[in-house]
Amino acid sequence: SSSPHEPNLFVSCSADTYVHIWDTRELRRPAMTWKAVAGASQVKWNRHDGNLLASSHDGDVRVWDRKRSSTAVTYIAAHTSKTHGLDWSRQHRNILASASQDSTVRPWDVKSPRNAKAVISVGTPVWRAKFTPFGSGIVTLKVPQLRREEHVAPLLWSLAADGSS
Repeated sequence: SSSPHEPNLFVSCSADTYVHIWDTRELRRPAMTWKAVAGASQVKWNRHDGNLLASSHDGDVRVWDRKRSSTAVTYIAAHTSKTHGLDWSRQHRNILASASQDSTVRPWDVKSPRNAKAVISVGTPVWRAKFTPFGSGIVTLKVPQLRREEHVAPLLWSLAADGSS
């Protein structure tokens, strides 16, 4: 994932539990590295703050701050099963949505992550959730089924202006 703030930076994650920030001007080693307990499947830069990133680790989400390099600044026990997608809000700098195999999408305020701002029950495992570029909505895609030739239509969900449903 390329940084929306610094064009020379991108972030990667993998099953080896590491999240790396890379600088394209010096690719011999990562510019910054964080280690989590479980492998990471998604990592996203915050659209508003070039120092914040979020990564998903099984059902958990971690928020990292480049200014505090040693550990995650926020830990969220987000879902009961694998988190497939993350997306930062376009309107609110501290709102992050997570999409999961547990058939829910949950927007979180990363400054007070004890409870999700909402729980969107999709009824089927969710592959991706993205905030709409306008208004206060989330678009979801369900997990594609192997060996089935069905059209996977996106679903649009309305949220209140503060990220709750």
